[in-house]
Amino acid sequence: MRASGSGIYYLYICIDKDLLIKNLNHGEDYGDPALANDAIAAIVETAAKVAPTGKQNSFASRAYTSFIMAEKGSQQPRSLSVAFMKAVRDNDPMQAAFEALKGQSERFDKVYGACADERKILNAHADESHSTLEDIIAFVKG
Repeated sequence: MRASGSGIYYLYICIDKDLLIKNLNHGEDYGDPALANDAIAAIVETAAKVAPTGKQNSFASRAYTSFIMAEKGSQQPRSLSVAFMKAVRDNDPMQAAFEALKGQSERFDKVYGACADERKILNAHADESHSTLEDIIAFVKG
């Protein structure tokens, strides 16, 4: 019998779309929003589906992302990593981690005002959102 373990990882990505458009056009004030949208789609899909390749023979870690909280708006970005200052301990640690993220987001909204104009969630663990990766990509591109 082989023992296995797992971990829950938090990854934060913040994209300034206007700056991306400008940078993709070598600093000019005009650019190609379609090219930026293609880049954003590639970033989101890669973050959701691509696992590091090191030690694949030992660990065979080909996990897809189980939870995505995508937000849009012009507000100051903020990380939700403080949701994990206390270790998540639960019979269902994945769902507890997702609840910790959502709860921290709600607490930030409560004390600072809305931290995003719009939010979309993908939860492949509990299937509560019914959002697909395609929905998330369309949301962040729009």
